[in-house]
Amino acid sequence: MRKNLALALFCCLFTVAAQAEVQIDQSLLREARVSVRRGSNWLLDRQAENGAWSNEPSITALAMQALLHTDADSEEIQNAVARGREFILKSRRPDGAFVGSFQEYANYTTATSLSVLAMIDHPDDQEVMRKARRFLMELQLREEHAEVPTAPDSPFYGGIGYGSGGPTVPDLSNTQFALEALYLTEHLDRDTPQAEQARATWVRAISYLQSVQHVPEDAEAAWRPDPEQAPEYDGGFIYRPDQCRVREKLTREFEGQPISYGATTMGGLKSLLFAEVDKDDHRVQAAIDWLKRNYTLEENPVIGAEAHFYYLWTFAKAMQAYGQETLELADGQTRHWRSDLVRQLLEMQKSDGHWINEESGRYMESIPELTTAYALIAMQVALGD
Repeated sequence: MRKNLALALFCCLFTVAAQAEVQIDQSLLREARVSVRRGSNWLLDRQAENGAWSNEPSITALAMQALLHTDADSEEIQNAVARGREFILKSRRPDGAFVGSFQEYANYTTATSLSVLAMIDHPDDQEVMRKARRFLMELQLREEHAEVPTAPDSPFYGGIGYGSGGPTVPDLSNTQFALEALYLTEHLDRDTPQAEQARATWVRAISYLQSVQHVPEDAEAAWRPDPEQAPEYDGGFIYRPDQCRVREKLTREFEGQPISYGATTMGGLKSLLFAEVDKDDHRVQAAIDWLKRNYTLEENPVIGAEAHFYYLWTFAKAMQAYGQETLELADGQTRHWRSDLVRQLLEMQKSDGHWINEESGRYMESIPELTTAYALIAMQVALGD
């Protein structure tokens, strides 16, 4: 059974475990704790009078998530989160969505806002969260979709796009944000008339995830990627299913070519696991095999600096959900992913405590409030917080 409380999810995925502590050297752990304090203090200092970060509910929601990971019992953080919550709630629409400056990002803004409301779990927000869940599920392409009825044999079936006012063509990034929010709030539909709809959402989501993974449709349980025999089936994930598959190494000028890369593959892996696909399933293992061949935290594997912090965020969550402390890489190395991630984030942090992508500002990674939130969440997942 999927966990029935958001709190139970975070206890499972993001709490210190003795096994995890063993993997991180004590001196590195102490350095990381100092880093987290500096980063959270920087975020606290950047909160505006209206409770927002960057005056956007999506960035505000991610900053709040980062602070809640830091120390949810701190009075200063509780006050900051309370102010942020009030700002987010003011961004609600009657249809249940949350929107900021860009109406077309309704899915992204709703998913991030719903996720942090689930972490807060304020008793006054139960109906707010249910309406937001309904909005996200209604965005999923299916036979009954209001704007784009979609047949089950379509590669877009089960995916989620930007939302009302934005493109309806689903992509993996929007889908994985929505699925995480639905996962965190699934308890709200438990034993209700909407429970069947929620289950159907996950079944359709798996269909979409299969359409954006480089795995043969007829692959059997024992199938594993063999790049030498079938390079087009490398086990990784792409951004959208309407992009033909290519394999050439990409440059830093890469513009949307459909090749498996780090952030999409980790987002796809995380989503499969949230959809309760078994970790021994060939689709999960294919994504892990891709990571073993392309393992790095110094960049977003294959595409370089673009979306580097987004990659680190998805990597941390995917690996924690996968539940294995080490990876045996294709070249025979054994990597302790938690320690590797902590070291990478320490190296990238600025002296005043923030993080920013100095090589590529695409995907809003020139906004330090966003990249700092991504980094803090990734750091604390690595630490088990």
